[in-house]
Amino acid sequence: GSEGEGYIGGTKEVVSDIVYTVWAPSIIVVMCVVLWLGSVRPLMAGPSLIAAIRPQASGISGNLESFRKVLDMDFAKPEIREQLMQVAISVQGAEVDLKAKKDFVDLAQAEFEKQLTEVPGDARYELFYGVFLSRLRLYDEALVHLKRAVELSPKKQTIAFELASTYLGTGQYAEALPLLKYTYELDTKY
Repeated sequence: GSEGEGYIGGTKEVVSDIVYTVWAPSIIVVMCVVLWLGSVRPLMAGPSLIAAIRPQASGISGNLESFRKVLDMDFAKPEIREQLMQVAISVQGAEVDLKAKKDFVDLAQAEFEKQLTEVPGDARYELFYGVFLSRLRLYDEALVHLKRAVELSPKKQTIAFELASTYLGTGQYAEALPLLKYTYELDTKY
């Protein structure tokens, strides 16, 4: 009887050793990776984005470099891209060299075109990009994206209104007026 008990007790010890030496460390490693990807990286992206938006001691080129770094983090890209577009528009009115202005616009356009490719058929991103292009006076390109946004979300007044505003801004009154009427009729409280 005592040999069988020793054998069973030995098996429990082996299983216990495997759990403590293999499974437990593996679970800890997996939990650390999940924590890193789910919490630490997002927490790092926030301050980096704030740094990209704030005035830099190195000037506007420092902001551009900060945006590039935060985009390399590969986290929260839609939000980063939206902020990049806002800064690129703001830079256009600032007294900085033309190359810095162009570099900001080029980066913002390239990044938002990636966004549209990564999330096709999203009216919100089409709207953001259309508004961005319109603010840069790239009206033909803006109209393409604003029209697409209206097609994707025809009952959103703000989208239709932005398209109508761009038509008005470019003197395309024949296109703007019916759209403004339609926009008004969607919700007369607007």
